[in-house]
Amino acid sequence: MKYLIYFMLIAHFLLACTNEEKLKRATTENIDTIAKIDTPILVYTKYNLPLPVDFYRFIKSHESNVEMKAFLNPVSNCERYMCNKERGVNFGVYASDLAYSVVSENKQQSIDYFNVTKELADALHIAKGYSLEVVERLNNNLQNNDSLHQIASKAYWNACNFLEANDEVNILPLIIAGGWIESIYIAVNSVDETNPPTQILKRLTDEKQSLENLIQYLLDVITDSNTFEINADIQELGTNFKGLRAIYATVHDGKTLNQSQFVKLKKEITKIRNFYTNK
Repeated sequence: MKYLIYFMLIAHFLLACTNEEKLKRATTENIDTIAKIDTPILVYTKYNLPLPVDFYRFIKSHESNVEMKAFLNPVSNCERYMCNKERGVNFGVYASDLAYSVVSENKQQSIDYFNVTKELADALHIAKGYSLEVVERLNNNLQNNDSLHQIASKAYWNACNFLEANDEVNILPLIIAGGWIESIYIAVNSVDETNPPTQILKRLTDEKQSLENLIQYLLDVITDSNTFEINADIQELGTNFKGLRAIYATVHDGKTLNQSQFVKLKKEITKIRNFYTNK
């Protein structure tokens, strides 16, 4: 019972944090609790990685006329993913789509994406958090968006917590990378590329550092692992990120992405995202 209470408190705190500085401070203040349960918040804070839900809250605050459903990864694609690399990345993609659906207050879409993340969690043998009881709770809280948010996020963190606690370095980096890729993909498609809002351009510019932090995390995983298969999958991600790094390299310090750079960024993140989702 104590474990459950601790975990729910931290999951709730994660949802409440809306910027990276708050997330860092929360980790410092709760280090004893975090150490006891090995929560994957350590990965996010150590490498200063953004949470997709924060990105989606930001997007929602800048209303878009774009219909985003067409840009989410269709749940029907799930059956295409046959190996752990594809399942891992797309678990992150679908978890990110779930976060977007919940933030957008689309109840049925939230259920659909919860179910598909559960399906992939089962295939990856990380179904902790996705029990039938949790599914029932989700269905019983369709009218309560805050509850949907907490239930879905807790299931995701339980799965990631299981991976980190069991040193499953072959899956967790893929999940985290998949979530980041999808959040950038949704962000660039949420606005008109001929006239992207300044606020969106600035937020995407900030993702330059997030990308570097993510790449450093992947490099550290490779360094700590002697398994060829793991290294090959992570190196593939790193190789695919080269195009993004090249675009960000043209954005000088103190400057913000311009419209031309935005279009290139959109094209590149779409290529990466399609590489992993369109199997």
